[in-house]
Amino acid sequence: MRAELLVALSDPHSAIVRQTAGSVVTALAARNSRGSGGLASTWPELLPGIAALLDAAQAGGGQGGAALLGAAGGLSCVAKLCEDGRLDAAAAEAFLPRLLAFLGAPSPESRVPALTALLHLCGPPMAASLAGNLGAFLERLSALTGDPSPAVRQLVCQCVVALLEAAPEQVVPAFGALAEFMLHASGNGAQEPEVATAALEFWVPCCHCAQLGAGTEAEPAFLAVLPRLIPLLLNVSARVTFAGGFYCAHFFANASK
Repeated sequence: MRAELLVALSDPHSAIVRQTAGSVVTALAARNSRGSGGLASTWPELLPGIAALLDAAQAGGGQGGAALLGAAGGLSCVAKLCEDGRLDAAAAEAFLPRLLAFLGAPSPESRVPALTALLHLCGPPMAASLAGNLGAFLERLSALTGDPSPAVRQLVCQCVVALLEAAPEQVVPAFGALAEFMLHASGNGAQEPEVATAALEFWVPCCHCAQLGAGTEAEPAFLAVLPRLIPLLLNVSARVTFAGGFYCAHFFANASK
C-alpha cells in the first residue's frame, strides 16, 4: 500500500487522487513517526520517494505533465509533513533547496505548497536549515511579490510576517521594497481580501521592531511609508475587522512626530 500511495501522489488524471494520497501519507506518517527513529526508520522509503518526484520534475526543467503533477503532489505532502512537525532536522535540510527551487516553478500548483512548507519551517521555532538560508529565501520572496497568483502572494505576506517576527535583522534591510508591496496589498481588500488580510498583519510586528526605531538604518524607509500607511490603516479598520489597525495607526502617528 505504501508504494501505491507514492504512485498516487503523481496521478496524471485526478487532483482529488493526488490530494487524497497526500492526506493518507500524512496520516500514516503521523502514526509511523512515533518511534524513536522517526520516519527514517519506520518508513524509510517515504522521504526518498517524495524527493525523487521533486527531482524528476526539476530534471525536466519544470516541464512535462506527469513529472510536474508528481512534484505538486510531493510538495503538498511535504507541506503537510512540515505542518505536523514530521520532518526532522536532517530531512528539513535535505528538502530545503528543493523547496526554494520550486518557488520558481511555472505553475502555482507547485509554488503554493512549496511556500506553505517554507512557512511552516519559519516556526516557531525556525528550522535550522532555513535560518542558514534566509538570504536566499528573502530573495525569492521578493521576486514573488509580483506573482500573478493571489494564493502565492498571500503566502508571501505570511512568510514575511513570520520572518519579521523571528529574524527582524534579516528582513529590515529589504524593508523599503517589502513595505511598498505590503502597503499596496493592504489597501487592495476589495479585489483580493485574503491577500489584504495577510498583508495587514505585517504592520503589527513593525510597531515593536527595534530595527525600525529612531537612528536605525531602516528609519528613513519606515518614515517614508507612514504618510500613506496611517490613513490606510484608519480607513481599513473602520470597514473591516482588523483588531490591530487603530493601535498601529496610533503607534505610527506618534512615531512620525
